[in-house]
Amino acid sequence: MAGNPHIAEVVAALASYLAANPHACDSAEGIGRWWLMDQGDVTQALRGALDWMVRHGYLQVQTATDGRSRYRRHASVEALRNASAEFHRTN
Repeated sequence: MAGNPHIAEVVAALASYLAANPHACDSAEGIGRWWLMDQGDVTQALRGALDWMVRHGYLQVQTATDGRSRYRRHASVEALRNASAEFHRTN
């Protein structure tokens, strides 16, 4: 993960979005399209950021009835504010 510097940028963007939108919940494709406004492409950086945020307790994954994974906030606003610094400490 450390080999992709864009993951840190995506972690920061997601943390900021989730702090401002505490009830947001979407698939990776929806996050790319609507939260990050980048055409919905699920890039390697987005996948890496989502995986890291789930492993570190910032996001929760739920499987919908259609079998797709949906991501939602699992951390406090204070924790989200520290997500970028935590990413840099752990990578």
